[in-house]
Amino acid sequence: MTPYLLPRVLLITAGESAAVLAGEVDALSCEWLRVAPPLRRLASAAGSAALAAICDELASAQLAATLRHAGYELATSDAILVWLLIDTQHATPPGAAGNAPAELLNAVTETVWRRLRLPVQHHALLLAEPDDDVAAWLYALRAPVVNQVWLAGPVNHDHLRLDEEEWRGQAATALAAMLWGALPRQQQEQTEWQLRIAGAAAWPSPRRPLQQWLATQLVRTALSALLRPSHEDKATPIAQPVTLAQQAQTLSACQPPATALLRWPERRPAWHNLPQFAAHVVAAALHQAGRRTPAASQAREQWLSEQRAGWEAQSTRLVAACLGMDAASPGLSLLGGELERLQGVLAAQSATAARCLASAVQQLERSQERWEASRDCLAALCAGFPVPSLAGWLAALRQPWRWPGWLWRYHIDLPRTVQTLLEAAASLAQAQAHEADWRALHTLQLSMVQHVQEQAERVAALLDHLDQIDAALARQQDQLAAQLPPPWNEERLNRLAGQLVPSMPALLHELLSEPEPLLSALDTAADARARCWQEQVAECLAQRWPWSVLDCLRLALADPGAAQPSPDDMAWCDWLTAWIQRVRPLWPRPELPPNTRTHQWLLTPGLQPDDTSAAAAGYALLRAWAEPQPQLNLASHPMEGLLALTWVTLATDEEGRQRAPI
Repeated sequence: MTPYLLPRVLLITAGESAAVLAGEVDALSCEWLRVAPPLRRLASAAGSAALAAICDELASAQLAATLRHAGYELATSDAILVWLLIDTQHATPPGAAGNAPAELLNAVTETVWRRLRLPVQHHALLLAEPDDDVAAWLYALRAPVVNQVWLAGPVNHDHLRLDEEEWRGQAATALAAMLWGALPRQQQEQTEWQLRIAGAAAWPSPRRPLQQWLATQLVRTALSALLRPSHEDKATPIAQPVTLAQQAQTLSACQPPATALLRWPERRPAWHNLPQFAAHVVAAALHQAGRRTPAASQAREQWLSEQRAGWEAQSTRLVAACLGMDAASPGLSLLGGELERLQGVLAAQSATAARCLASAVQQLERSQERWEASRDCLAALCAGFPVPSLAGWLAALRQPWRWPGWLWRYHIDLPRTVQTLLEAAASLAQAQAHEADWRALHTLQLSMVQHVQEQAERVAALLDHLDQIDAALARQQDQLAAQLPPPWNEERLNRLAGQLVPSMPALLHELLSEPEPLLSALDTAADARARCWQEQVAECLAQRWPWSVLDCLRLALADPGAAQPSPDDMAWCDWLTAWIQRVRPLWPRPELPPNTRTHQWLLTPGLQPDDTSAAAAGYALLRAWAEPQPQLNLASHPMEGLLALTWVTLATDEEGRQRAPI
């Protein structure tokens, strides 16, 4: 591909408006070329040192490398274009100090030739009011010093006075189009009293903002389906928590079996061991009941940990399934209802567990009281026997009427009391285990409720954040719509969206080139996340729909009933014709000779695209539209858009100056 050639340009300004115009030309050139142009500005009062420095900058290798990296080359075999911009209202009149413009341009020519060995083409642009003495300036700039003299003013060919910003913007557009467009730059001899009066208009390509607008619409449509799903959406995946009875059953199954109940031994204790027998039985009962406690506690803690982890994983899968991470996504609003339902189920189970725990605590208290009563009863029974000592035996021998009672308590009451104590110990151990189980179950219910509440809070925060993202996207969409030039408007944008959006994926993660879990959106500000999603989708659209400038125009003017723009629909050609006809030269219509010709140029990026490119069809239609119009010329331009340039040549002689004032 042949690189686009750019000339070196020097703008010399005289007067305030000329300096402002030169700045606007510089800014337009940077915008159109997407790189700093080979253009320098110089005030007419600047010295030779400033001019020499500018010459060195225009010849620097760094400038050439920068332009080459952007796809341009310097026209090294061409002349340097020197434009003298004169504000006739504020510049020094030409007759005040002789032929000052000619002397200035001669000095520039000499300096450029001496430092760069390049020829110079001199042009001049006069910014004047209709009552200014333009002829005097033309006389001062006449050939052979200046190749072409141009004129622009605030009153156009239709005798309409434009405000200063508007007419100066048109003049800047015209000058930038002449600098960088592929217009004929042949050296023409300037005849006396000949002026060229130009007008221009730019139609920047809306491709980038149009694709960004469509990307924003796609993201907002996907968000709307996620936030406000229709009734036809698939059923919400329901996470059913295990019932309280099932949890109690699994908790009981994972614990070691209860130890066997101690029984009254067939061999009774000796009489002399009866005082210590109560303490021995109590210790044995407590040891027997406590053998299961450590293993049961460890199993209970492990079960509680596994149940918590399992529920968190289950609820996390539920939330992930509802956040657009798969094709069955039902939307966030349904997820909120599902989480609310789960909170109700778990709250009911938690209340039931709390009641069962309270009952178990009461049962434990009763078992504790029974245990203490049986323990005291055994201790009192053992204390009623004779003390195993000489004095005790002598006292027993002196009370023979008590022997039947002692024998009854020894053979009958003692076994019953010991067995009651053992049963109370087993009941106490069972009540303690029962209370611990229900405490674990209640703790699990509270943990499950808390986890669901945390998920619900995150989903609520995500809903609010996505609403903020949607609001940010809406603001960006309004800004992009404002950037689109006519004929694009809200109606045409909505029509194009209605044609293209249904053919695109409807889910957010299918649109994004780098999808992430939706909850990660909370980590980024709404505006930044909106721009990120918009840029990702816009990049995909740019690859899917590589529109040219003319495609963007035809899309705006296509038949609303057609799925695709039809070559037979010439509405866009009519729009082009009307647009070029509205480009009026910036000077009142003078009395022109019959042979005066109006020049009309349409400058487009890549006038001769490859036949295999997406832009080939549009440019073929453009050439077919331009061929029957002999006054219309086509040329290429590096700007991403269309440029319309119109000028008329005004030629008078010195004798006719009074009859046909300029």
